[in-house]
Amino acid sequence: MKLFFEDETTVKLRNIYHSTLHRSHVICPPRPAHALVYYFSGRNVFHYGDLHLTCDKNTLLYLPQGVPYTIDRMDETEIIVIDFLTSGQFLSDPFCKKAPASGPLPDHFRKLLALWRRQTPWEMPEMLSLFWQTVGAVRHLTVQHYLPESRTRRIAPAIEYMEEHFAEPDIRVSALARMCGMSERYFLQIFRSYLSSSPKEFLIRLRLNQAKQLLVSENLSVSQIASLCGFSDLFYFSRAFRGKTGMTPSEYRRNYVLKVNMFGPDRPAEKYEASEENGF
Repeated sequence: MKLFFEDETTVKLRNIYHSTLHRSHVICPPRPAHALVYYFSGRNVFHYGDLHLTCDKNTLLYLPQGVPYTIDRMDETEIIVIDFLTSGQFLSDPFCKKAPASGPLPDHFRKLLALWRRQTPWEMPEMLSLFWQTVGAVRHLTVQHYLPESRTRRIAPAIEYMEEHFAEPDIRVSALARMCGMSERYFLQIFRSYLSSSPKEFLIRLRLNQAKQLLVSENLSVSQIASLCGFSDLFYFSRAFRGKTGMTPSEYRRNYVLKVNMFGPDRPAEKYEASEENGF
């Protein structure tokens, strides 16, 4: 199962909005963008052909671009929706997952909504970074069935620490293992089983994803971006970046404009707002 983004994928946020919707049955046309939806209340049933998804409070829903569906809204529903487009591969099948109420997703969605409403240029890097953190949290929900829940809980402190502190240059496997109360050897075994990568590979991926977003959203030098993302060696950063994307950081920045053009002009935000007639 391919989970979310390929390494070369870039993202364009199209809209983030809050909606309160009433009981109804809605036939929805193909969505013009992907969406991540968080349910704060209500109960809906989505129908994609033979696939039926039930979403209620504290459920995370993924809606794919270009796929029609119908919704049975059983109760008044409060949601926050993130509409986005990608330049690369994305998980194509819709899904919903129950999220822990004490987890990071409710706050991530609320903060993204607040940042989107302000639309201040200096907060764009924070918004993009928070979006990637949200994707990471969603990814955890979708892969938890690969290991017993007790094991996923045990390595969660290390994953959360790396996602919050990836820009720090000196993160050691031994320290991560201690956070989880494991020997280093056992920690490495469980981590690879859970994420199909070593902690070092996972950390580099986090740093490179952040670097890609800064390259296209900020007028910073490549060396500044490398430092902000936790790379103390510019040569190593450039080599790692090229190894993942096939381009140098400077080439990636230049080529991004071409990728963005594939999306066409921005649509007005209200075109994407949910309504009683068009779903969301």
